[in-house]
Order: sequence, then structure tokens, then C-alpha cells
Amino acid sequence: MRITQIRFEYEQEELVLHARLDWEDNAYSGEDLFVRYHGALEASALGAANAFFIAAAIPAMVFGEARLTLDQPVCPTLRRNIGTALNWLNHWFALRDQPLELEVETVEAAELQAAAVTASYFSGGVDSWATLLRNHRQYASGHPGRIRRCMSVYGLQRGITRENFDAATAVLQEVVAQLGVELLTAETNIYRHWMDRDPGFFYWTRTYNGAALAAVAQGVPSQLNRVLIASSDHMRSMEPWGTHPLLDPCFSSHDLQVEHDSIDMSRLQKTREIAGSPLALAHLRVCDVQPPPGFFNCGACEKCVRTMMMLEGLGALRGSGLFPVDRLEPSTLLRYGNMDLEFEDYLETLPLLLEQGREDLQRPIEILHRRQRELDFRGLLKRLDRRLLGGWLRRRYGHVGYLSAPAQRGR
Repeated sequence: MRITQIRFEYEQEELVLHARLDWEDNAYSGEDLFVRYHGALEASALGAANAFFIAAAIPAMVFGEARLTLDQPVCPTLRRNIGTALNWLNHWFALRDQPLELEVETVEAAELQAAAVTASYFSGGVDSWATLLRNHRQYASGHPGRIRRCMSVYGLQRGITRENFDAATAVLQEVVAQLGVELLTAETNIYRHWMDRDPGFFYWTRTYNGAALAAVAQGVPSQLNRVLIASSDHMRSMEPWGTHPLLDPCFSSHDLQVEHDSIDMSRLQKTREIAGSPLALAHLRVCDVQPPPGFFNCGACEKCVRTMMMLEGLGALRGSGLFPVDRLEPSTLLRYGNMDLEFEDYLETLPLLLEQGREDLQRPIEILHRRQRELDFRGLLKRLDRRLLGGWLRRRYGHVGYLSAPAQRGR
């Protein structure tokens, strides 16, 4: 794989990084990659090279390219770290026999850091809200460790429309401003151009989501020196994944450190943190489905229902205005719940539901748990699909709850 024509340019109030990607060992057509930042930001040749180095390394490895070469030098710290990241991914998933050759030059001098600014990625979801709120509890307003900028990126997920993204970020921009935080939005095609070659989001979820986020931040290193990627897992259920405490720091350069944040918090603990903040609770956005008018969330998907269940357990759902309904019904939980995804979230919340007098939700959780352990007819169907059909039913009818594929873990 060759990355050439790396450059940046300013278009009115936007900064755009560009690069040309050409495959060498695959018959795929070449691509023009970009990262577009909305706002008057400063760029550098090194930042652009670092960004596209991260963006290209993993697809070059997983699709069997013999080498990756760039026509511009990158940070030597990042060059070393990317090698470690690729080794971790190959160790976890046995993606190839021979390592990817990184034919990449490095710069001889470090660039001066303009400002010490901590940032985090922000979608308005449970993980990103918890990271922001917890950070602001831990660091005083004048401390460089306090998050002062958040980043929201369009183009890394299927299903979300540009209209939905723009509407949500317009609201969230005003919301985080109340916390003294600037929301920076960006758009990119660094994953979109090979998204269709990634059925079931296998490479995205297991190898690329942390890298894609880090690449966007590395494009503007003069704007920040530390960026946090909110963990989507608790340490007790941690598994090899595309954003991981061993992996995310490997996308750090000398000028910009990337950290995996809040691995010690369960999703219920994060939801409790949000429930304690009226501002966050009123603007929690957990799904990317187009919601009904006047709401942030659809209320009819697994992530919505799981969040509603936790808010019920915390006594914070009623009156929140987050979903089209403010009471979780057993039939809704049974229809949209799926413990194949995050079964510990359901089990950890059950005692709180009982304390809230929601005994009617116990039976649906027990049924979902039995399905997750594959002890009923639906479990038999899933086993037969895996063993005899190679997962064809799950891929073909993935929208059906008991056959659904693992969801994207949002920030």
C-alpha cells in the first residue's frame, strides 16, 4: 500500500487533510482519503502524515498488503508504537503469517507543542459523558489535565445520517459549552472507503475503531497534547478489541498522547455518574437511529432499552425526557434486549430494579439470560446456524434480536 500526495489546505473556515491511497497487492481501486475539520485550526505536514499513517496501517495489514509506504516522514515515536499495535492485533487475531513491512521514514526533530490541552471523543453517549464528567471531578478548571475540548467525528459508522449527526452535535455543542468545553467536529472517509469490505464490522470492532479516532486527533497535534478514548468495557470483562488499554496508547506520537479512559468503571457506574448530572441526563444520546421529533433517542433498540433499564434501576428514567416513553415495559425489554452483547449490564442492574419495585422486569431478564446461554429454541437455532450454515442466518437476518450480530460499541 502506498500513501502519497499528503497535504493540507484551508477551505473557508475548514481545515482539510488529503492523501492518496493505492493498493499494491489487492485489485482494489485507489482512494482519495480526507479528514475535514470544521473550524479554524492549525495543521502541519507532520500531523497530516501521522494521521494517514495510523489510518492506513491496519487496513494494509488485515487485507494482506506486503508493505506500507508513505511519501512523507512521520514521528519516530509513532513509528515504533504502530509496530507494537500491529503485533498486538496479530497476536490476538492471527491475521497473517508475515508482518506488514513499514517502509516509513521518520523526522529528525520534534515539533514544538503550541498548547497543553486535554481532549476526549464525545458522542453524547454513556461512555463519553462519563469520561467528561469524571475528568471534571478529578481536575480543577485550571489544570492541564482537565478536558477543555471534545471531538465528534462523522463517517466512521453505518446507519447514522448526516442530518442526525448535525442535529445532535448542534445541541451537544451548546451543552458542553456550559461546562467550559469546546466541541470540535470532523468528517472523514478513512474507514468509509473500505466499510463495504468489512461484513459484520469485524475489522472495525476488533482492530480499527481506536485507530480511526486517534488518526483524527493526530491530524491537529498543535491543538492538543492528550486525548482520551472512553472505554466501552469494564476491566473484568475486557477482551481483545479495537479500542483497548493495551492498544490505544500505541497510537501516540511524541506530541500527542492517546489514552484509554475509565476501564475501571462498569456501564452501570457510568450511568450513575450521568444520573447525578442534570445537564448530562437531559442530553444523553445513546443510539444513532433517527429518533422521533423532540427526542434524542429512538427508545426501540438494544442500546436504548439497556440504558432505560439502568435509569429505571437508578430511579432516573421517569421525567428524563430522553425517550418516547418514561417507563420501561417488560414486553419492550424482552423484545429489544439482547444479553449476547453486554450480559453483565443486565445482571448488575437487576438488584437495583428490585429495589425500585420493578419486579416485573425480573422475568424478562431471566428469559434473556437463558437465551444468552442458548438453553431455549432460539439458542438451538443460533447453534445450528453457526455449525451448519456458517452464521448465514445471523448475517441475513441480523435485525432480528435473537440472531443479531454484536453491535458497535459507541463512545
